[in-house]
Amino acid sequence: MALERDGFFSSQAEGLRLRTREMQPFKAWFDYALGLNRLGYEMLRSLDTLTSRERIALNASFVRVHNSFQSVLILAERGLVSDARGVLRSPVEWAIAIHALAEDVRRRQRVRHFTKALAC
Repeated sequence: MALERDGFFSSQAEGLRLRTREMQPFKAWFDYALGLNRLGYEMLRSLDTLTSRERIALNASFVRVHNSFQSVLILAERGLVSDARGVLRSPVEWAIAIHALAEDVRRRQRVRHFTKALAC
């Protein structure tokens, strides 16, 4: 399949992808990103049992961010950098939302703990 005829579905595109992954300075960045990807999977495997709506929302949001992160890597390694940048916006926004939700959960836990301490 010729790149001119089949674009990013051609066998030449696969060769480009492999070369991009091994070319400096991209190799260092892809290696770092793959390390983050593995860390994400470790975090997903270590998530606590879902016990509350907040936990379910946090875990589902994290899965969404992780999937978007992988999409960005796939697009970038194939040379679709501008599309990768567009997709990158979604996980950044979700990461902000996850942080805000987690902070809200922690704040409520502190209030409950403080309230229990006052009641004693």
